Amino acid sequence: MTESLSAVDTAENAEIAEAAEEAALPETEAAEAAEAAVEAVPEAETIPEPNNRRKRRKIYEVTPENDMKFRGLLSYRHIKALAWLFIVFAQIVTIAEIKTDLKLKPINNEYILGIMSSLSSLAMPMLLISALSVLINGKDSYQKMLIKNGAITIGFFLAFLLLYERYVLGVLSLFFDGRDEAADYAKMMITAGKQNVDIGFFTFNIFLDIFLCTLVMFFINYNPKKYFQGKKIYIFRSMVIIPILYEVGNVVIKTLAATHKIDLPLIFSPFLTTKPPLVFFMFMAMARFIKRRERNFIKHGKTHEDYQEFLKTNTNSFQFSKFMIIIIFIFAVIDFFLYFVFVLMLLPDVNNATAEEIEMDSIIIQNIGIGETINMLGLIPFMLGYSYTKLHKHPVIDIAIPIVGVCAIVCVYFDSIFVIIRDLFSNISH
Repeated sequence: MTESLSAVDTAENAEIAEAAEEAALPETEAAEAAEAAVEAVPEAETIPEPNNRRKRRKIYEVTPENDMKFRGLLSYRHIKALAWLFIVFAQIVTIAEIKTDLKLKPINNEYILGIMSSLSSLAMPMLLISALSVLINGKDSYQKMLIKNGAITIGFFLAFLLLYERYVLGVLSLFFDGRDEAADYAKMMITAGKQNVDIGFFTFNIFLDIFLCTLVMFFINYNPKKYFQGKKIYIFRSMVIIPILYEVGNVVIKTLAATHKIDLPLIFSPFLTTKPPLVFFMFMAMARFIKRRERNFIKHGKTHEDYQEFLKTNTNSFQFSKFMIIIIFIFAVIDFFLYFVFVLMLLPDVNNATAEEIEMDSIIIQNIGIGETINMLGLIPFMLGYSYTKLHKHPVIDIAIPIVGVCAIVCVYFDSIFVIIRDLFSNISH
């Protein structure tokens, strides 16, 4: 009897245990399913965040695998080639103005010359953007670019010195009493603007502008590996004041020369910057954008090496192009309002001023950098189709582009000088 009761109890206990196990099974399956779902969801999505925070974090999670595929059609090489083409356009416009001043053949295609003049104002900013892109995509180093453009700047100065001292003054001295009078005449011819107003200076060394802007990038973004470690890095960053003071000094010197407060020898022309000052500060804003993004990148647990890889992504290239468009638009608007204010300041004296005085006021405004950045709105269409991540093989072509540009400029001037001399002798003979 006792054994039968024990057997019954054992059977009941087994049935209870089996029922409990069956009841716990759905909970176990639910837990396993929930755990599998959590593992399947990316880590960034397990913790809900505000929309703006989630959007910002996408930047720091960009990898070559999940990078966007879109790239513009224009590369740094295309921008560089277009810039040199526009520089050649600028020389054609200059030659046409000289012919007008000398009362030679009149300009019949003013519309085409107007387009060339507008495009020529985009040349210097495009060269700077191309140089900046080469630094960002890692195709060139700061040291190499500084040495290259510094050496070319000095080379242009030596070439100008030889050409001016030996040939220009040497030939003109045959027609004047001494080299001093020949130098005065040469300066008047070279520095004469529209309506034969002597602006007092002449600028042409665009490689100096690239050197100074590269120097800005160097002091703002470069991280020294041996010196200036720790808090000493602030000393290194503060050296950016050197190219800034050089730019400000150029504005002051050119303004004083334009108003004939000082007599600036023509020999200093290769060391005067060619770009409008506002373009320089716009370039500084771009460099600051790159450095600020790196700091935010590191704050999110990334390293400097991770940021360098991020710079090579199409995502950053696209965002950088958008930033350039915004900066160009902002500076163009500021430039427009400044120009409007300066024109209003000069209007009361326009009725009593001569044509030369009005031209001189215009030159002063340009030297300060007012009214020269508005034309840069023409860069926006180029930036919409631009990508600095689009690289090219055969670096020889990159070297050949400025060489071809300089040769084209020389050909334009030699041909124009020949035509001017021919027309002058033709007028004399008749």
